[in-house]
Amino acid sequence: MTLAIVVLTTAVSVRVMLPAEDVPVWLFLVFGVEHLVALGAAAVMILRRITISLGDTHLDARLEPLRVMHVRLKDVTDVEVADLSARSAAGIGWRIVGRDQFVLWSAGPAVWLTLADGRRRVIRTDRADELSRTVLEAMTSASPAA
Repeated sequence: MTLAIVVLTTAVSVRVMLPAEDVPVWLFLVFGVEHLVALGAAAVMILRRITISLGDTHLDARLEPLRVMHVRLKDVTDVEVADLSARSAAGIGWRIVGRDQFVLWSAGPAVWLTLADGRRRVIRTDRADELSRTVLEAMTSASPAA
């Protein structure tokens, strides 16, 4: 919606300014930069997603198109599923609150991974129960047999 407003106001402004002879060139540059910033922000919002991949030794949560959270399975001591809100994560996106790191685009169910040193990694997903079971299975198969 914000992008539509920016495009509409810019289109109206340019139509008003084009017939005028005394419009400085820098004003057109400002409008061009404004368009690029608005399009970039729109692209980030359209492309936003969290991609989770689980390997034999680690879990990666990619906050597209920005960042990656890498968690070694041997460091995970506890796996829980609980609801996560933007308030408890201090916002959306890649968040760091104290010793906890959060990856979320919205509120809802999340997998809370507690590491051996007490830090927590929290990954928001609609399939939290499935991810939790898969991480627990991977941890069990990765642990050395006694």
